Amino acid sequence: MFSQATLLLALASSAAAHMIMEYPVPYGKATLNSSPLAPGDYPCKQRTGVYDVTEMNQWNAGETKTISFIGSAVHGGGSCQFSLTTDPKPSESSQWKVIQSVIGGCPSNVTGNITPANPDGHGAATFPVQMPKDIPDGQYTFAWTWLNKVGNREFYMNCAPVQVGNGASKASKASTKSVFAALSSLPDMFVANVPDTSCSTAEGEDFAYPNPGKNVITSAEATPGSKISGAGCSTMTKMGAGKGQLGSPQPGASKPSPSSAPGYGAPAASKAPAYGAPVASSTPVYGAPVASSSPAPTAPSASTAPTYGAPPANSPPAYAAPPANSPPASNGPTYDGAPPASSEPTYDDAPPASSEPTYDGAPPASGGIFAPGAAPAAPAAPAPATPSTPAAEPNAPAPKPSSAPQQPQQPDNSSSTPSAPAGNADCTPCQTEGSVVCMGGNMFGLCNHGCAVPQALARGMSCSAGAVVASTRRSLKFPRGHLHRRHGASHFI
Repeated sequence: MFSQATLLLALASSAAAHMIMEYPVPYGKATLNSSPLAPGDYPCKQRTGVYDVTEMNQWNAGETKTISFIGSAVHGGGSCQFSLTTDPKPSESSQWKVIQSVIGGCPSNVTGNITPANPDGHGAATFPVQMPKDIPDGQYTFAWTWLNKVGNREFYMNCAPVQVGNGASKASKASTKSVFAALSSLPDMFVANVPDTSCSTAEGEDFAYPNPGKNVITSAEATPGSKISGAGCSTMTKMGAGKGQLGSPQPGASKPSPSSAPGYGAPAASKAPAYGAPVASSTPVYGAPVASSSPAPTAPSASTAPTYGAPPANSPPAYAAPPANSPPASNGPTYDGAPPASSEPTYDDAPPASSEPTYDGAPPASGGIFAPGAAPAAPAAPAPATPSTPAAEPNAPAPKPSSAPQQPQQPDNSSSTPSAPAGNADCTPCQTEGSVVCMGGNMFGLCNHGCAVPQALARGMSCSAGAVVASTRRSLKFPRGHLHRRHGASHFI
């Protein structure tokens, strides 16, 4: 028989294996465990000392911070949201507004869990998140919510105190007309699996949120899906709206319009930004180019930080297409894959003709909790951009070096500390941002803030006069291997 001490140690090790938000520093860090939320834990993993301020996190308007985690049980990744509420001690009445969604690869895109486990638990991906530029000074609560992909249907939620601007408003909630103007148009946080017997997401899918907002990242390795089932879904999925003090956008109001919707795979001929080719876009892109046997299709951003709402000013830059067998550079998400055909939720049974979402189980007679003026209609699906051949290389002058954080880098699991970004490891100086730099007969690089990192050319490719071309002068197209197949997802304000 195991002794009581052995049993307690085993339970502690099991809990530590799950994921906890490391930065921003969460409320009640000393009492926070990594288990998923039970129904009575919502919001913020309720417990004694749940809102003890271990450290006040300074995060100013328009500033980008890197969200990091500790642990190894990533359950095959999944989807997550980063949200804000104006309440310093959130309750079930609090309304959570989503400032960024990640579909697939959160907090890592490994098949199961991170193995071998990093000695200090820093094997998961990190994510840059920007505070809304127009948010007023004051104290807010930030939340990370996660719908895991593999294993039991679970919902994770960690919360952290955040101070925007100076400390004058630190002791009170930030509730002004300017807060309403900054946050009311953002979507409400999505909640499910609390418990899964009432409303459950489908295992094996990276949940595609019905309304992820304008700032959304889809991993190139994601298997998006929106299946939910259960009699409680019509109410549970709207828990993030709370009492709706800030108001909720009309269905589809926060989705990218056809002119600004992100494209997937190859850059389109329109002004739409393409994942894998970061441009002046509202969507940050994960991953930094590293020296390998296969080129990684990344290009520098033309802005210092992601923006909200407006489409990019210029068409996306052209860059070399990767070979069909190009492997991912890390466990973190990449963004050159195809998007889901639709972000609308799907169900085991065909939905009715009306715009009200339906579920496998019979929903209650009431429509759940709605913010003032919000309608329970399902959001319309955005039309994905049509892939086309890469556009011509831009001749715009190189922007000044940016002070914004570098793109997130998957840490090396073999080290006890997170690895540094690979962008400055070995580079060739360059001037034109986003341009192709030829390095001998079998190497090339993309100009990223005055530095081009050497990358090996794919077989049959050559670099000449600032362009990567096929040796047989075939037109460059993105291989079908990089286009996603559709396979088969929290509650905050």
